[in-house]
This record gives sequence, structure tokens and C-alpha cells, in this order.
Amino acid sequence: DAAGVLTFSGSAAEATDWLNGLRFSAAHTELGQTAVQTRITVAVDALDPVRIDVTVTPTNDPARAADGTLAVEEGASSTVIGRGALNAIDPEVGPAGTQTTQQLVYAVTAMPQHGYLLLNGQRLGVDSVFTQADVDAGRLVYVHTGSGTTQNTPDGFRVRLNDGATPDALSDDVNVAITITPVNLLPSDGGSCIVYEGQPQNAPT
Repeated sequence: DAAGVLTFSGSAAEATDWLNGLRFSAAHTELGQTAVQTRITVAVDALDPVRIDVTVTPTNDPARAADGTLAVEEGASSTVIGRGALNAIDPEVGPAGTQTTQQLVYAVTAMPQHGYLLLNGQRLGVDSVFTQADVDAGRLVYVHTGSGTTQNTPDGFRVRLNDGATPDALSDDVNVAITITPVNLLPSDGGSCIVYEGQPQNAPT
């Protein structure tokens, strides 16, 4: 009922079967690294109540991140990659947990095709790593290098996210899609010619 009390009426054998069929399931509430205890009391008519102490031990929750997007101007020398593109979520990070964003590590698994990534000014490659703290601090940027027929071609990269306490096979794969915004360039022309001394004004050159 609303008070958390379960009742059963029947024979002793039936009551035993009923009790054996009960299962305790902990609520999915973030505990950090602190175990909590609760108590289950079983009362049978004419008998003293039986109390069962239950300890709920915290376990690690894998970090997760949804696929992200990044808008970049054509030819941009650098565009900061922020939480709009990479936003790791981990219940252990924050007031209730004991981990920090420095422990949420991304490993590059596929590079952009029409640009490259920089971390603190250093170029990244496949298997390079950075953290959510790097993203939050604006240390990760994308440089667009597309030109000619690829100057407005969409780009992207892929990373694998892990919190350091999750088996590698359970890491989260994250794709970041990059859209390139065209920039209008003013037309220009140029050329050269040779004019000889004494040449008539309308003579071809």
C-alpha cells in the first residue's frame, strides 16, 4: 500500500512460498560512493517480527553522450568545440558523485576529412585523447581547410567516451557532424599588358 506494507493471508506453507517469492529492488538513485542501508520487517501473527537489514552498494554508471553538431564558417581558422557538440553525462560527476569532468575521457577514433582538430594548439590524430574538462574550457577547436569543390562539404569526426571505471567494450561512441556555412566572397579580376613607347592609343596590346 502507500505506506510500503505488503499483506498476505494463508497457511504457513503458503506464507513461506509467498515470502520466498519476494524480491528487493533498489531505486535507481545516485549514491556516489556511499552505501546506504534500509530495513525490511516481516511480521507474522502471534510471532515476533523478523527484521532483515539490506545494504545497497553503489556501482559505476557508464558515461554517455548524445551525437553532437557543430556549425563552422567556410575557411574558419578555428571554431571552439563546446558542450553543444560534446556533452558527456555521468551520474558520478557532480554534487552526488566523486568523479570530475577531467575523468571523462574522449579518444579520437575517426578524423575530419576537410579540416583538423587542435587541443591547446596541438594537432590531434586518431587515438589522441582529451577530456570533458578540455571541452568545457574551450581548449578543443576545429580548423576548416576545405577549398575548391570541397569548400562547403559537410565534415565530422568520431570519438569514444569512457569514465575510467567502465570496461572499454562498454565505452560510448559519439559522432559529431560539422556543417559548413558558405561565406560570400567578392569577385575580383586582374591581368597585365605591355605598352610600347609611341604606340597608338587604340592599338591592341
